[in-house]
This record gives sequence, structure tokens and C-alpha cells, in this order.
Amino acid sequence: MARESFLPNTPEKPVRLYAVLGLCVLGICIAIIVTWSTGRRMTVHHARLVHTATEIKFQVSQAHIWLEEGLLGDPTVERDTFMTHLDQAEALAVAMLEGGMGAGEPLRPVQTAGLRREIRSLRGSLAQYRSQSLERWALREQGTAQVGSPRDQRLDSVYQEVVESNQAMIEALHSKIRFDLAQFYWTLFGILVFVTVLAVLSWYSLRRYIGQRNRAIASLSRSEEDLRTTLMSIGDGVISTDTQGRVTRMNEVAQHLTAWDEKEALGRPLEEVFAIANALTGKEVEAPIHRVLREGMVVGLANHTVLTARDGTRRQIADSAAPIRVCDGEITGVVLVFRDVTEQYEQERRVQESETRFRALFELMGQGVVFHAPDGRIVDANPAAQRILGLTLDQLQARRPFDPSWKCVDSDGQDFPMSEHPAMEVLRTGEAVAGVVIGVFHPGRQKFVWIRVSAVPLFSRDSGKPLEVFASFEDITELKEAEEALRSSEAELRYLFDTAPVGIFRTTSTGRVLKVNPKMAEIVGCDSPEQALERYQDLFVDLYADSERRSVFLDRLQREGEILQFEYEGFRRNGARRWFMMNARLSGYLEDGSFLIDGFTSDITERREAQERIQHLNLVLRAIREVNQLITREKDAEQLLRKANQLMVAHRGYSSALVIRTDANGRPQTYYHAGEDNSPIFQPLAEHIEAGMLPPCCRLLDSKTEVLFVPKAEGACAGCPQENTCQTFDTLCVALRYADRFFGYIAVALPQGRGYDPEEQNLFQEAANDVAFALYTIEQEAQVKQATAERERMEDQLQQAQKMEAVGRLAGGVAHDFNNMLNVILGYTDTSLLQMDRGHPLYEAMTQIHLAAERSADLTRQLLAFSRKQITQPQVLNLNTLLENQSKMLDRLIGEDVELQFVPATSLWNVRLDPSQLDQILANLVVNARDAMPEGGTITIETGNVVLDEAYSSRLLSVEAGEYVLLAVSDSGKGLPPEMQEQIFEPFFTTKSKGEGTGLGLSTVYGIVQQNQGFIHLYSEMESGTTFKIYLPRVIEEAVQPTQEEDHGPLTGRETLLVVEDEEQLLELIGSVLEEYGYTVLAAGSPQQAMDLAAKTKTPIELMLTDVVMPGMNGKMLRARIQAEHPEIKTVYMSGYTDNVIVKQGMVEPGLAFIQKPFSMEGLARKVRRVLDADE
Repeated sequence: MARESFLPNTPEKPVRLYAVLGLCVLGICIAIIVTWSTGRRMTVHHARLVHTATEIKFQVSQAHIWLEEGLLGDPTVERDTFMTHLDQAEALAVAMLEGGMGAGEPLRPVQTAGLRREIRSLRGSLAQYRSQSLERWALREQGTAQVGSPRDQRLDSVYQEVVESNQAMIEALHSKIRFDLAQFYWTLFGILVFVTVLAVLSWYSLRRYIGQRNRAIASLSRSEEDLRTTLMSIGDGVISTDTQGRVTRMNEVAQHLTAWDEKEALGRPLEEVFAIANALTGKEVEAPIHRVLREGMVVGLANHTVLTARDGTRRQIADSAAPIRVCDGEITGVVLVFRDVTEQYEQERRVQESETRFRALFELMGQGVVFHAPDGRIVDANPAAQRILGLTLDQLQARRPFDPSWKCVDSDGQDFPMSEHPAMEVLRTGEAVAGVVIGVFHPGRQKFVWIRVSAVPLFSRDSGKPLEVFASFEDITELKEAEEALRSSEAELRYLFDTAPVGIFRTTSTGRVLKVNPKMAEIVGCDSPEQALERYQDLFVDLYADSERRSVFLDRLQREGEILQFEYEGFRRNGARRWFMMNARLSGYLEDGSFLIDGFTSDITERREAQERIQHLNLVLRAIREVNQLITREKDAEQLLRKANQLMVAHRGYSSALVIRTDANGRPQTYYHAGEDNSPIFQPLAEHIEAGMLPPCCRLLDSKTEVLFVPKAEGACAGCPQENTCQTFDTLCVALRYADRFFGYIAVALPQGRGYDPEEQNLFQEAANDVAFALYTIEQEAQVKQATAERERMEDQLQQAQKMEAVGRLAGGVAHDFNNMLNVILGYTDTSLLQMDRGHPLYEAMTQIHLAAERSADLTRQLLAFSRKQITQPQVLNLNTLLENQSKMLDRLIGEDVELQFVPATSLWNVRLDPSQLDQILANLVVNARDAMPEGGTITIETGNVVLDEAYSSRLLSVEAGEYVLLAVSDSGKGLPPEMQEQIFEPFFTTKSKGEGTGLGLSTVYGIVQQNQGFIHLYSEMESGTTFKIYLPRVIEEAVQPTQEEDHGPLTGRETLLVVEDEEQLLELIGSVLEEYGYTVLAAGSPQQAMDLAAKTKTPIELMLTDVVMPGMNGKMLRARIQAEHPEIKTVYMSGYTDNVIVKQGMVEPGLAFIQKPFSMEGLARKVRRVLDADE
């Protein structure tokens, strides 16, 4: 065997020791640097903390000094002076605790628990000091501070606590710095001690290594000599080479086999001395040393390698090569070891030829052949054995004799012990065994295969014990299975006869029973076949209920030879009648002329009953279909219940049916009855229901949802008028319920015995559910129709409201622009008429122009009222009081042919309304009522208190529930057609002839009512008159009496007025008129110009007359700006309508004066004078 190295182990080189020492020194240096850097960084950090703590102390001291100065009365000291220092101190404390900018340098958060506790304590003292100082400063600002008071003493005490807390924190910082420095010094001392110890150990290790090296060199010399002696004594050839493949040493055996002398071979390439080739191909083979040098591992050559010696001798050799390594693993050469195996190779060749012949015979045998080792293991097995056993050779060899994976049985199916296996028997006795039958489990077929085994021993030359066992076997599975099938068939036939689920019999045509199976005995009610043979001696009498059916059966069987599904009624052993079905055939004739009958019989009584039940259920399903069709087409609940009742009786086999419809409280409301007893017999129950009482079966249901089954009118029916009638019937009752709606009950009577059937009950429940669903659907459809109608009505109201709103916006916009034009016309005509004599040619023309402009102004006022942009001054009023005051005016309006009736309500609630608006409402409604009665009639004015609930308000758009005051105006005229009622409130719509009306009267009323959060309704029928009902919200305040303003005194003045109007013509007119009345007028065409004039004017401006809506700024905003320069200025607003800045819901803000465009010049002068003369 080749050795890996000829050299002994040597001590490691000193380089490794030096490297380790160097790394240690480097690590020590790094540790020193890191320790020094860490110590320096921590010292700097704590120094910064000390600096910051000192700065905190300084800031607190500064704050306290400034606070003391301020409390002593220094006027230059303010609150922020000392608070700034306190804030700085607080910020520095937070920076120490959480990190941040300290006293000029960034700080890391303090991690030491004790130090953090001192900082938190300092922050608490700072917070207390801040609170005390602020409280003390507040007293100083109030002028109640007293120097030396207890508050000053508490403040000084808290300041002292802050100073002490700060000092404690500084001392803690110094202590921490001292601790860190001490720790740093101890670390440096430890490193120095470690370096000293390491230097001593290194010196000792180096000295020891030098001594070991010297001893190793001496030992190496001795080993070299011993190696030389050993090499020459080895029986194999040994050749060593260097890494270049040149021979460095040979022993005597190698010299003999290669015919080379060692001295001649030294230094030569190995291929020249050791020439090898493949014995089979004759090709040269690579020397193994090259592979060793490449792979660094031991390499061996196959036995068919031939060595050609120097003298031409060829020898079969076996060789191997191994690397020569030194201590560090480096390869310094290769050692080659080889020996002559020529004779051994020849013997192996002859054995291999014999093995080949035997193997061919072994492989081709049809029988299975297995070789067993002395311990019973399978050594080899031919393909036939592998095929028969279903295992590969590897699987067979892996199994041990007593392996539990072997599954073997004997001929009786019992486990076959492996100890009695023929191979084991031969190994134990040394004698041959033949013809043993064994069943072996085949894993591929998943069943047992049967084999017949024979085994003989094979002995060695020098031993009497078997060396191997030769076992052969043949597959007899098919033969074994055929024998088993024959036995199994007989057993199966017997088993089938005994366990068949149908009755099997053999009888004769004379009625004698020869043989029956247990099932046949069970069918006829016997405990065993023997009892059946004893009971039924003559089938004509003992079995058949009708002997004629037996004769019919025999006649047909004799003609046809076979009969299928022959049904007859027969007797069981106890005399009970049952229905049987028979399949039979004629099997042969007997000597007396009769014939044998073999067949099957089954009891079909249940099946026939099921067929009858199916026929009934078919009727039920037909009834369900009819009811479903009825539900689909019938939309009347009463007709639905009546017809459904009739259908259930007509098509479901019910004797009678009763449906009871209940009200919301569960009391009977109506009932529907159909069936056999629809006669005077039912009358007591009808009277019972009409009296408001439910039958007991319905009361028992209560809130249950399942079907109630009452068989034969049990005790549950006590007290029912139909108790005796229902004795011969079963009763089913169920509630008519769908979703959360309960409609009533349905009860039916049906033949006894049928009511317990769960399927019958389920179908009855289904029919009841369908009827309940239909009632629910009819109810829902009615609700949907009602909701649809309500929605359409609300949509019509919404469209009408939207239309009126759109028309109102348009009318208001037009009136606003038109008012400015009318104001100019009225103003200039007023001026012109004042300057003309009545005899002037143009005086009459100017008068007509003035009248036309006034009529136009009236129209614009009506449009503003409709659009809800009319300026109002509402008051809390009582309509009864106002109507009584207006009675004379109304009498003048209606004339003598019309009677006016006033029906006031007692304790009438108050409303908030402009009295002038009420005048407009009454005038328009009364005039319209008068015009609707050209031949005279009655006008009725009514008042009342009304409370509208949520139900009423939900039906009308934009009507809120609440308390209202009703004002109703009715006439006894011809009424209005429906198409006119839809347009009656639209502007310019009139029912009067051309020239008799403007069409704005009712529009004005509509706008006023809407402006005051009320609503108006029209009720009219042809030939029955018309009523307008106005609802105004109730106000819970005391009513005031309307007052008339009295104008006295001159209209002139000498005050300075600022007039702002963006309409140039109107501005010039107003300015000239006011100047004629003696005022000094500053005219501005825009808000900006007005502000400039107000700023430049040094004299006081007593009043500003301004438009409301102007470009860039509205009148209210302008007033606020002007008041900054002239706080005492008064303001009069003017506009065609008001903007939302001034007016909310048509009301002027309290305290503001307003004049509506268009206005007369005299009216303007009067308004200005009144505002100037009014008290603030």
C-alpha cells in the first residue's frame, strides 16, 4: 500500500508565530486609540454639559435680576425682558435632556439615569419659578404689588430652589466626568499590563520553537535512514519521483520488474523506466504520477495494465500512486507502488469464462433460481425469479430471511413461517427438499402468487456444512387460482341464495314448495325457510288470496316458459294481506307430468302505496300550478282567496278548505270556505268566526310558522263548532305570513292518515306561502301606485315652484334696472313742472309723462313684491286688528252689489308682517273676488289658528310643519277651470279682458307671502266660487299698533351731503335737486371717488346718500369705510331692490334708512330731512 509521504512532521515555520504576534500588537494599538478617542469624546461631551448647565444658571440669574428691577419700578423692564432669559434656560435644559443646541455647541441626549433625574428636577423648578414670576408680574401690572410681601419671599425661595437644583446638576456632571476619567485610566493600565504579559509570552514561545526545530532536524536524519532500510525490504516495487516526474529512488523489487538499475534510472522520466500499456487495447497508458500531481490524491490503475520491462518482458501489474507531502501539506514528489499479478490475472480469466457460460444458462431458465448464503440471505436470482416474485435483484438482496416485508402463506392461507422455508430447512439439515407449495405476495400485482419450491445444498471442499443453497421454483398461480375459483363459485352460489335481497323459491305446478331462501321466508312472515316449507303446503290455498290468479299464472308460464313482473295479492303467515311481484320460469318436468318452477319474489306493498301517494301528489302539484297561475293573473285579494280555496278542494283532494283573513290586531275580518260540508253543518263555525273568535286550530298556531297537524280532531279541537264533523278527517292549519306581514290563517281537512305525511305538509306550507306572497304583492302594488301618484304630485309642485322662482328672478332684475330709468324721468319731470306755469304749452305733456312714469313705478313695485325683493319694515301684528281697520277701505273697493263678511277667529295668534304688504294682499284678493262676481255676491274674509303636522307638510313642497295663522278670502263667483289654476300666480297672466288688468295682482300676493316664509293655496270649483288660503308663521311676541309718520316742518337744509350713485344721469339729478333745497352736495360716481372726497373734505359730512349695489363695493361696505373718516355721518340707502348684503329675507337691518327707487324729488328731500333731524 502506497504511503502519502516519506517525511516526518516538522514544527511550524516561525512566520506564523510572527504574524500572530503582529496582529496582537495591531489590535492593542487600535484598542488604545479607540479608548483614547472615546474618553476624549465623553470628556468633551460632559464639558459641554457643564458649560450648558453654567449657562442655565447665568440665564436664570439674569431673569431674576431683571424681574427684581422691574418689580422695584424700573419702567424700562418689560415682561419679555426676563421671560426671554427663562425661555433660554428652559431650551438649554431640554437640549441636555433630549439633544439639540446647547450653549453655542450641539449636545447629545444625556443617557445617565441619575443625571437625567437631576435635569428633570431642574426643569420642574424652572416651571415653578416661571409660574411664580408671571403671577408676581401680573400683580405689578395691576398696581397691587408690594415689595417684600410673602409673594416676593415665595419667589425668592423658588429662585433659590432653581439655583440649588442647577448646582446639584453641575456637581453630578463633575462626578460623572471624574468617573469616566478614572475608567479611562484603568483601561489604559489594563492594556499596558496585557502588552507586557504578551511580550513575555512571545519571547518564551520563540525560544521554545528554536529548540523544537533543532530536535526535528536530528530526528529527520534518523528517519531518512530508517526509510531507506524499510523501502528495500518491501515485497512490492516502489519508485519515487520528484514533482517533474523524474525518478528519485527505486527498491530492488522495482529494479527487477523494470530491468532497470537504480543508478541508471535516477533522474530519468518515469515513462522511460516504467512503460505501461492497456492489456486489452495495447495503447500506452498515462503514468499515474501525473494524475496524482494534478489532483493531489491517491490514484490506482486497473488490473488489466501491462508493464513492459527494459528487456522486453511483459508482466500484468496492479499499481497505485500517492503524493509525498511535507508538514505544511506541500507536495514534493510522488511514490509509485506496484506488483506482478500475471498468474492471478490468468486464473481470473479462466474463472470468468466459466462464469459467463453458467450466467447464460442461469439467465435463460424458465424456472426461478435463487442462491442463498449460509445465513439465508439471497445472493443472486435469475430474471425468472425476479419476474415471478415481482422484485428486482437489488430488492431481493436487500431482504433478510426474516424480514417482515416477506408475506408468505401456506395452502390453507395461514402465515408460512420463514424458519420452515425450503432454503432454511436445507441449511439446517444439509438435505435436499422438493415440492413445497408457498404463496408469496407479489407487490406489483398486489396479490399472492403460488410457487412450488425445491432446494439443494452446495458444500465447500473442506467443510460438511452447506456453503450455499440452490433453490428453484415454478409459478403455479394459475393452477392454484383455478382450484380456488371452483371452490369459491360453489360457496358464492350458496351465499347468494342465502343472502339475496329477494325471495328465491322452487315449487311445482301442483302447489308444493320444494325450496326457499331466508328472504322468501321473511317475505311471507316466517322465521326460517324450514318454517315456510311447513306452513305453505298448498300454494293455491295457503298463499294466493285469489286462487284464480294462481291459475292464470300457471297457464301463462306453461305457454311462454317465463313470466316477468307478475303481481298478485297473497297472505302472510299471520294472515295479513300483502302485494307480491314474481319473476319465474319453467325449469323442467317431473315424472308425474307436473313441472318445476324457479323464480324470485318481492314484497311490493309499499311501492303500490307509494304509487297511490304519487298520484295524489300529482294532483297536489297540479293544484299548486293552478294556484300559481291564479296568483299571476288575479289582482283582487278577495277573489284570489275565494278562488284559491276552491282550487285546493278541487285539485288537491282536500275535503274542505277554510281561509280566515284577519285585521292588524289578529281578529277575524272575513272568511272564505269551500268543500263537501259547505252546508248548514258549517253555519255554527261561520257564526263563531263572525263573532270575532278564531277556531282552536288557528289559535294554537299563535306565532308559529310551521304547519299544525291535528289528527282525528284531538283534544286540541275542544270547543270548536266543527269538532264532531272533523272526527273522520285529519286537519292541517298554517298561518298566511310573508316577510313581516301577517294576513290570516288557512285550514284544510283531508282523509285520515294522509295528514302526517311530511311531504304533504311541506306542499301545503308551500301553497300557503304562495297565497301569502300574492297578498303581499297585491298590497305592495297598491302602495307603489299610491307612492307613484304622490311623487308625480310633488314633482308638479317642484316644477311650479322652480318656474315661479325663475320668473321672480327675471322680474326682479328687470325692475331693478328699470327703476333707475324711471327715477331720472320722474326727477326731471318734477323739476320741469315746478319751473313751468300751468299755461305753458308743455305743462300738460309733462304732466302726462309724470303720470305714466308713476304708473310704471307701480308696476315695478309689483314685480319687486312678486320676486320677494321688495323692501319691507315688518312688525308683529294681529290680523284681526288690521282687518277691522281696513274694512272701510275694502267697502269702497267692492261697491254696493257685493257683500263683505269678516269672520275673525278668537285668540288669533300674531304674525310678523309689513302693514303695507297686508294692504296689498287684501286689495288684490278683494278686487279679484269682486271682478269674479259681475252680478254681485259675497266676499268672506276669515282668520284662524292652524297647526300643520309632518304628514301634511310631507305632501306639499317647501311647507314646514308648525303653527300658522290662516287668512282666507272666498268669493261666490263662477270659479276657475283647472288649466287656469296652474298659471294663476304667474306674472302678466290674467283672466280679465284686454285693458282691464295687468296680470300682476296675484303674482304680487304670491311674492309677499313667500317673502314672509308663508305659503298660499288656491281652492276653486266651477260654479262654486274660489278661495285663497294664506298661511303665515306664528310669532310668539306682543303685537304693536301700526303708526303713521307725520311730516312737518321745512324740507330745506344747509348740511353737507355725500351722494354716491353709479348711474350718471341720476347722480346729476339728485345733486341738483338737493342743492335747490339748500344742501351742499358732494357727488361721487363710484365708491372709490366717494372715499377720496370724504378724505379730502375737512368740513363735517352730516349724511351720505348711497346706492346699495355698485361696481367694486356695495353701500354697506362703503359706509364702514366712510365712518372711519367721519364717525358721526348718517346714511340713507337707495336702490331698485336690495342686495343680500343689506337685506335678508326682504327685511332691512334695524337702524338703517332706505328709500325705494323710483322716488320723487320731494320724497327724497323729506327722507333726507327726516334722517338728519332724527335722534341717534
